[in-house]
Amino acid sequence: MPKKDSIWGVGPQIAISTLIYLVLMLYIDKIIHNLTIISEEFSILHFLSGILIITGFVIWFIAVRTIFTMYKLDYLYRDGFYAFCRHPLYADFIVILVPGFCLLSNSWLVLTTPFFMYLAFRYFIKKEEQHLIEQFGEAYIQYKQEVNAIIPKIHLNIRG
Repeated sequence: MPKKDSIWGVGPQIAISTLIYLVLMLYIDKIIHNLTIISEEFSILHFLSGILIITGFVIWFIAVRTIFTMYKLDYLYRDGFYAFCRHPLYADFIVILVPGFCLLSNSWLVLTTPFFMYLAFRYFIKKEEQHLIEQFGEAYIQYKQEVNAIIPKIHLNIRG
């Protein structure tokens, strides 16, 4: 049986590369400073940002708790958030938390950070998924075929 990967997987690599990108975008935005999304001081962006951040932290808490439990059990968990996407913690950061924080900057340039994070995810996740295939075998391969990595599959049942 292969050695277990770190509980954090490739998360630190994604986080560090995204943080470097974010700092660079904040620096460029400070220099250019013409890339604001809305000119108002307090706007709907702040409200939306708050909703995203609160939602993101709730999802983060549930996903982390699940990860710690399943990591100890060495079990391929496919329920809860994991029934909808294989990497809900990464999805939470890419789709909810990072965009929420980026909206606070009120900058189009900074708002590109979640897109960069998604590209970093796509680059680094290959290593983690290969390790999961080695660890869980055919069960993970089947899971990978049935469940998307980040964005849940939408199954439309249209009768005509």
